[in-house]
Amino acid sequence: MTQDNIRPVPGRPNIYHGIHKGLRLGHARLLVRIGATDFSDIAAAAGTVAAVQEFLALAHGHLDTEETIIHPAIEARDPAATAHAHEGHEDHERAFDDLVALLRDAASPDAGQRVAA
Repeated sequence: MTQDNIRPVPGRPNIYHGIHKGLRLGHARLLVRIGATDFSDIAAAAGTVAAVQEFLALAHGHLDTEETIIHPAIEARDPAATAHAHEGHEDHERAFDDLVALLRDAASPDAGQRVAA
C-alpha cells in the first residue's frame, strides 16, 4: 500500500493528519532557517545546528511513539495496516543518522574555517 492508496474513512478521526502537518511545517521552517544562515558566523551556525538537532530529537521521538504505541494498536486489528509506514520509518532513521554525522562535522572547531575557505 502506498500513501496514494490511503483514503480517509468518513466519520473516523485521522490521527495522523495533525501531527504530520505540524512536522511538515517544522521541516519547512527549518529549511528556511538553514538557507538563511551565514555559516561563516560561528554563533549563527551554532544556533542553526542546535535547531536541527532539536528537531531531529523531536522527529526521532515521533517515530518511536508511532512504532511502539500507535502502530501496535493498529496492527492488533489489522496486522498489515502499517507495513508501508515501517519501511518509511527505516528510511527516516537512516537519514537522521546521516544528518547527525553531518552536524557533528559542522559543530567541529574548524567548521567555520572550512566554510570561509
